[in-house]
Amino acid sequence: MEDTIVEVVKQVPALVVLAWLIKSFVSYIRSRDQATKHQHSSLITTVEKNTTVLAEVSLLLRKLNGGRDVAK
Repeated sequence: MEDTIVEVVKQVPALVVLAWLIKSFVSYIRSRDQATKHQHSSLITTVEKNTTVLAEVSLLLRKLNGGRDVAK
């Protein structure tokens, strides 16, 4: 019985290190996920703004071209 307790006690530091590594890895994955979500949101906002600006430029070019479609 004492031998079993001694063997378990010897493994405690390794288990503590393993628990710390798992916790650190999970924290890293969560922070990376948050950063990815923020980047995705920023990209969507940028695309929406660029689409609006392109529509305004297109309208202005049509007006300057006398209302005719530039592609024709």
